[in-house]
Amino acid sequence: MSGSGGMVVLTPAQLALDPLSKDLSTIVVGHFAEATFQISNTGQAATSIPTVVLDGTDAAQYSLTSNGCMAAIDGGKNCLVTVRFTPTTTGLKTARLNVAATLGGAVTAMLQGTGVAQGALMIDPPNQSLGSVLKGQTGTPATFTVTNSGGSATGALATTISDSTEIAIATDGCNGMVLAAGAKCTITVALTAMSAGQKGATLTVTASPGGTTSASLTGVGLAPASLGV
Repeated sequence: MSGSGGMVVLTPAQLALDPLSKDLSTIVVGHFAEATFQISNTGQAATSIPTVVLDGTDAAQYSLTSNGCMAAIDGGKNCLVTVRFTPTTTGLKTARLNVAATLGGAVTAMLQGTGVAQGALMIDPPNQSLGSVLKGQTGTPATFTVTNSGGSATGALATTISDSTEIAIATDGCNGMVLAAGAKCTITVALTAMSAGQKGATLTVTASPGGTTSASLTGVGLAPASLGV
């Protein structure tokens, strides 16, 4: 802008921030998401050196991972800052990104994100008797329900039976599955008695993330009745 006598008068520095709000989405506790903000000077005169700070209710859940705005911003120029959201607990987390300069004014962006629990497997029932089964026969299968009790998806599930050649998985709707938060799948297990006596085994389901859950299995093999003379 030109003033009297041919002098050039610059429009004052004016800070602008984009975006003015950002949802950093739903993040598993202990993991993180980042968002980049552009700080601009929409005026013609340079700003003074801006300050960039985080505050608000859950400011401790956020951090500045890069700040490219540590010098005065010339007219029409911009710089970038990056904010990281790392929830330490579950629930909605809010904060503010504040940018201010003596020459340039102040602008604020609203931040929010939600922390959720990692996927966590549970099996029900945790203990099950498979009953008494005659040698050479297979008993009635027992059903186990595996649930993701966490707030985010598990990895692919793997199912195993250990400690027995007589107790085995009959049907498996869990192996290889990825369970969303709150989702369930089922497994059935049966005893095929090859000998008389007590039987025991462990049904184990694992996933990463998701952890490990297991159920203890018992049963009895019965010898066929013998006829006396």
